[in-house]
Amino acid sequence: MVCTCEVDKHMNAKNENSSVSDQVAQAAHETVERLAKSAAEAEERIRKVAEDAESNLRKSSGQAQQQSKEFGKTVTDYVNEHPIKSIGIAFAAGALFSALLRR
Repeated sequence: MVCTCEVDKHMNAKNENSSVSDQVAQAAHETVERLAKSAAEAEERIRKVAEDAESNLRKSSGQAQQQSKEFGKTVTDYVNEHPIKSIGIAFAAGALFSALLRR
């Protein structure tokens, strides 16, 4: 026959272990929830920064295209107004470039 004292000790120990494991599981669950929330917030911030960067890049790209068109028009107008000078400038630039490449 088993002593009821031993059975009670065994049951109390089992309940204490169950209580501790429940507490550990609860703490782990809360930690995972906090980490998931932090990760979601970080992801949202990263997406916002990426969207802002994309917007700025598109704006800068548009400005660069516009400046390129304006520069091209300026060069074309100059060449049309001063064809002889333009040929001389092109020849000099080509000679300089060629000299730099030979070195």
